[in-house]
Amino acid sequence: NDNTPTLVGKATSNATISIFDGEGKNAPLLGTTTTDNDGNCSYTPTSPLADGDHKFTIAASKVAANGEE
Repeated sequence: NDNTPTLVGKATSNATISIFDGEGKNAPLLGTTTTDNDGNCSYTPTSPLADGDHKFTIAASKVAANGEE
């Protein structure tokens, strides 16, 4: 049981990635990270997760040069 798992993924380059512990609009935000120029990212929780199973939800957003997402 790894209480500080490293999550890795790929998305649009320079996107902000938000990681939630659970599903739905009430899932607590664990943290955010930013993808690199190739779209790669990783995230490790700064505080250990509670023991047990977890289902993560990931959201990506990118602000364009004109300020729009």
